[in-house]
Amino acid sequence: IDSMLRSVVVQGDLAHSVSNTTDTKVIGPGGFFESEPGISHNVSCQSEEACILYFRTRGEFRLR
Repeated sequence: IDSMLRSVVVQGDLAHSVSNTTDTKVIGPGGFFESEPGISHNVSCQSEEACILYFRTRGEFRLR
């Protein structure tokens, strides 16, 4: 794979889903998700404290 994204939740509870699905999972500290190119992810912070994520990529990704 030329490009890869990995993200780890450092703090907070993060709601995560992949576009075109209705499956949403809450990921807590130490949890992670990963992706290949061309996949859109939806995330939102579900905790009162700020959510902090660590991203590691190989290749180019767009975060918005």
